[in-house]
Amino acid sequence: MLDVVTVSILSLSIFYNLDFVETLSEVGYFTWGHPTIFSIRLYHGGEFTKFPGRKYIKGKQTYIDLLDMDTFSVHDIDEMMEQLGYVDEGIPLYYHFKRPFSDLDFGLFALGSDQDVRHLGTFISKHKLIEVYIEHGKTQLHTYTMSPNQAKVQIKEIIEPPSCSCRLFLDWYDTGETNVVGDASKEANVMDVTGDDNMDITDNGIITRRKSMR
Repeated sequence: MLDVVTVSILSLSIFYNLDFVETLSEVGYFTWGHPTIFSIRLYHGGEFTKFPGRKYIKGKQTYIDLLDMDTFSVHDIDEMMEQLGYVDEGIPLYYHFKRPFSDLDFGLFALGSDQDVRHLGTFISKHKLIEVYIEHGKTQLHTYTMSPNQAKVQIKEIIEPPSCSCRLFLDWYDTGETNVVGDASKEANVMDVTGDDNMDITDNGIITRRKSMR
């Protein structure tokens, strides 16, 4: 069973309130009428089991109270972890939050950027207690490669030896919308992109830029 400790944050001070566990039902009372105020149940010091039926084991629980979404950032979690004794800079930490009323198999999202914080903020008005999970050293999840607003087009430049051309791979995802490249790209094997003869497009979506060797 996870050990439980409670932390309440007020301004820049952190107070330990061991009676808070008995008053979790009062979270809604303290945040009523304040749509940006929320609390975090922080799981740390443990690890995730494998999918499916994922669980967080060998860890502890800490409650952080009275956080304001208008000023909340990932740096606040950094400060929480320092206050809890995780100060080893050689061990990376991975932050994840769980979508309310979901499970650990499909409900975890990254909490490592401003965009992730904004995603978290979409739940605060209706859900005042958010679960946050910490991984130590390495991550077994793929949340840091996902985004709620993932771009439709990804461009990757592949570095080739000097004797080869430099290729740009374009990958886009089917969203049911019209092909953003246009139907003409399906009919032509090679098309001029830059107005000169230095770039080709092939049927498989590869743009090849020919570079002169110096």
